Amino acid sequence: MSRFIHSTAQRPPLRNQQWFIFSAGVILVVTSAAKLVGSSGDASILRVYDPILGLPFRQLLMLVAAAEIVVACLCFSRLRVRARTASLVAALVAGLASAFLAYRASLWLIGWKRPCGCLGHLTDVLGISAETADWIALGLLAYRLAGSYGLLLRGLRVPTTGAPPSSAAENSAS
Repeated sequence: MSRFIHSTAQRPPLRNQQWFIFSAGVILVVTSAAKLVGSSGDASILRVYDPILGLPFRQLLMLVAAAEIVVACLCFSRLRVRARTASLVAALVAGLASAFLAYRASLWLIGWKRPCGCLGHLTDVLGISAETADWIALGLLAYRLAGSYGLLLRGLRVPTTGAPPSSAAENSAS
């Protein structure tokens, strides 16, 4: 009995992992849809070249939206699996979020003052300013970073195979 309690107490609840992975997938679907809709317009900013990657913003938005859709599909396809697969999906979410953070940091370092256009024309639909949308996008980024790295760090502390560390001591004491 104590072996069961000890081993389940060490594992992160799969339900929490599933909730984060599902919510990250939803966020990625919404932001990718916003990017695709935003890239289909004829706004002059779409013809401007990105200062970091050197691509027109239209192409950049479409490429990033495609990456988000791929990771979102993996989030939804891996909801009913083991913790190891959840860690793989969390690593993909962490990698994508880290790339976004590095991109935003690069823009900040070169003095780029425009708000992120990552939510496309969704700002017009919601009736919010570009600056507010930028803060929302930053908050969603922080959520994905904290959640994915939290799952990954928690998974590193949990043994994935074998008996819990204290079971050897329990067996020798018997």
